[in-house]
Amino acid sequence: MSNILIKNGKVVTLDRIFRGWLFVRGKKIVRMGAGEGPKSLKGDTIDAKGRFISPGFIDLHIHGAPEEISRRFAKSGTTSFLASIEAMELGKVKKILSGDYSRLDGAKVLGFHLEGQYINPRMSKAQDGRFARRPDIAELKRLIEISKGRVKIVAVSPEIKGALELIKTLKDKVLFSLGHTSALFEEAEIAINSGARYAGHIFNAFEPFHHRNPGPIGAILTDDRVYAEIILDLIHTHAAAFELLLKCKPLDKIILVTDNTQESKFKRKKALKSSLTMERAVAHAHVFGGLKIEDAVKLATINPARAIGIDRKKGSLKVGKDADIVIFDSKFRTKATIVEGKIVCAE
Repeated sequence: MSNILIKNGKVVTLDRIFRGWLFVRGKKIVRMGAGEGPKSLKGDTIDAKGRFISPGFIDLHIHGAPEEISRRFAKSGTTSFLASIEAMELGKVKKILSGDYSRLDGAKVLGFHLEGQYINPRMSKAQDGRFARRPDIAELKRLIEISKGRVKIVAVSPEIKGALELIKTLKDKVLFSLGHTSALFEEAEIAINSGARYAGHIFNAFEPFHHRNPGPIGAILTDDRVYAEIILDLIHTHAAAFELLLKCKPLDKIILVTDNTQESKFKRKKALKSSLTMERAVAHAHVFGGLKIEDAVKLATINPARAIGIDRKKGSLKVGKDADIVIFDSKFRTKATIVEGKIVCAE
């Protein structure tokens, strides 16, 4: 069991930032405080050099082989993620879900985000709509079983036949996400009332907002029960749209994601693809959204942790929680990433 002392940094907590230190033993944060830290603490020492000591970033929407994501994105502050599965043959979906990703050297796989299985083919965008399927309760139960309970988020288009029954029946097993949808406002509202509590990449792959038919975007923006994830790369989403989201939704219901497809096998060349990283998303939330650093960090840490029910272990710096930590500088460039007490990258 290794010990790590991280000192001389600006510790980012849920409500403030203070000059301080953290002490990690094994996989957990066991002590933390302001100032220089007790000299009696022994272990490997990381001098943060006045940089920010933050909870590790949690990406709930990213595509590609989990092994590649784990290695590559730890370098930009991601400490855990949901492996997103686009529309594809059911056999391939089952193979991914049955995989063992417990021994990866970088960011940890928290589970899976089924994005393309039960969506409207007409709204598939970067997905291959040929493999979108009609919502099937027995099938989804089987996929959850194959994954050993690791399916966390399931995207569904509420206008598709069988979607509402799927949501009502399995809402206690997974978090249902509205996405890739042309639903009317009323259809989206019924889906939310049926148990859908998440929205995938708000403003993208949704029927556009119209003053006579606010559509799914209107339903999401006006219902505080629903989390809204956003690809804040300033390409998928304009900065003004993010400002609108901030004015419409409570801060604790907004989640930054990358929806990065650089490690995936998307083949549709005309589709808009993402190369966003979590460190850039947090930077954009601060710079273009005008959020305080600690609030921008929340959108990439405690908010996603709460959305999938892991906030008792991850998402903030607190004694007893997992030692998922990122050190970044004033320009939000990652300088070190620690995953469950293990230094996985450092300059």
